[in-house]
Order: sequence, then C-alpha cells, then structure tokens
Amino acid sequence: MTRNTAGKRVLVGLGLWGMAEIAAFVVLGAWIGVLGVLAVVMATGVLGVVLLRRMGLQAVGQMRGGVVTLQPQTLGASGLLALGGVLLVLPGVLGDFAGLLLLVPVVRRGITAWIAARFVPQDDVLDGVAYEVEAPRLTKDMPSGWTKP
Repeated sequence: MTRNTAGKRVLVGLGLWGMAEIAAFVVLGAWIGVLGVLAVVMATGVLGVVLLRRMGLQAVGQMRGGVVTLQPQTLGASGLLALGGVLLVLPGVLGDFAGLLLLVPVVRRGITAWIAARFVPQDDVLDGVAYEVEAPRLTKDMPSGWTKP
C-alpha cells in the first residue's frame, strides 16, 4: 500500500466516522430529545475527565512499568484505558460508546489478546558470517574521487 493510498483511506474513514456520528446524534435526538443528547454528551465528557484525572497517572505509571518489563498485556490495558478516557472527553455518541466499552476490563483484555496474537514474534534467524575488510589508505598522490583534479 502506498503512502498516498493510506492517506486516502484514513481520510475516507474519518469522513465516514463523522457522518456516522451525525447520524447517531440525529437518531438519539429523535429518541430522547436534543436536551437529552446534550446531557449524555456532557455527562460522558465529565466522566472522561474524571477518569483521565483519576486513572491517568496510574495508567501512565503502568505503561512505564510495562515498557521497562516488556509486558504487553499491562501496556495494552493501560493504553486502552487512556484511549477510553480520551474518547469519552471528545464529543460524539459513537466515540462515547466506544470509550465506555474500553472501560470494561474484559473488553480490554480481549483487545490486547487479539493484538498480541496478530503480532507474534517470529523465530526466523538468519545465519551468516561477517568479514571485516580493510579499506585502502589514501595518500596525497591518490585522489579520493570526490575532489576535482
């Protein structure tokens, strides 16, 4: 996949996500009313801020510990918890739903297990022999080829 194609896919994905968010706002607004939708978005935003403040430092500490000890489960769960808090802070019904799902420990464990299964380290080892070759020393009589005569 070329860089241009990847950029177009990301742009199309973001456009589709934005249209889905608008549709979700309209459907939820028809169901519970405009003030209800605004109340839900504000409540999830406050929940996200509280979550990030309370769990943020703990998650960052766990991520640091996970990086040092190379524990992908701890690193992934902490990162997904922080992502859930960020999704709750951002306005949008679908993002709020995804953020709430990421608060459930079983969902986080499932996602980290799925990601870990996709990125299994390979046992392929390339055997080879390295030879050190001495470069000829240049003298003033031998030009290097990089200078004009």
